[in-house]
Amino acid sequence: MAGPPLLAQQTHPVETVRFVYGGDEDKPHGTLVISVGEYVKPKDRGSLDDYFGKCVVTDKKTLELVRQFIQQSKYLTQDNGRIGDSVRQWIQSGYPYYEIIGSDGSAVFLNGKYRISFFNELKMMLRAHDVDEKVIAAL
Repeated sequence: MAGPPLLAQQTHPVETVRFVYGGDEDKPHGTLVISVGEYVKPKDRGSLDDYFGKCVVTDKKTLELVRQFIQQSKYLTQDNGRIGDSVRQWIQSGYPYYEIIGSDGSAVFLNGKYRISFFNELKMMLRAHDVDEKVIAAL
């Protein structure tokens, strides 16, 4: 007997959060992709991601906690369709920053000077919820 009809086999976009580095760098920074269910090849930084990009496949609970933290973080600047003056200054000055992009297209920016605080607080929150250690190790 044949499988289900092709129309019934719909593909759903993979849920992701991508951490894309920008600015001057002393050492290469690849994109970090956190995804649910399947591997997503990092490609935001072109050939640099071929060597230094990383994808961590996790469960829905862990990704939801990462999203919640991002939504509530005091360290992030929203992208409301146009880059704000402060973010534009970071980019033009070559200061390090991260663009954090959700699979829904939402984007926020993290000034590099807050990077350590942001990632440490995210790791502490994830540890408190006893989630996937692979994600914590990758951050």
